[in-house]
Amino acid sequence: MTMIRSAVLIGGLGLSACVQTGPTGGGSGGGGGGGPTGAQVTQQFQAFAKDAYVAEQIAQECPTLALRTSTDVLVQGFVEQMVSAGVTAQDLLAAQQAMTPDQIAASGAADLTSAGVRQDDPGSFCAYGQAQVQAGTRVGSFLA
Repeated sequence: MTMIRSAVLIGGLGLSACVQTGPTGGGSGGGGGGGPTGAQVTQQFQAFAKDAYVAEQIAQECPTLALRTSTDVLVQGFVEQMVSAGVTAQDLLAAQQAMTPDQIAASGAADLTSAGVRQDDPGSFCAYGQAQVQAGTRVGSFLA
């Protein structure tokens, strides 16, 4: 599987706008402000990045499925959701820096492999993608 746009985009996320406009409270997100802790933000960020990568792989390999919207819009929506939940810009930057594009790709590829998706079988991408859509998972919500 190739590393594609979502892994690169998320790995190189431009959070400068968030740093300038997002919450700047006390440090690691859990210091009394009620927002997620730094570790929780990192976990949520990594799960989002992996799911976006998986959805993009499915859309690339399955001729009957596509991304519902651009990866840029998915990432922007995720960042806005995190900021509105009280996540600090510093925690978002730390979460982004905790996972490289190669790690995002490896994590997503491992999920696909464990689900029985095979690179040489586009039908397996389609079947897995359709199952994700029907199950209402985040991966499925990224697909149309």
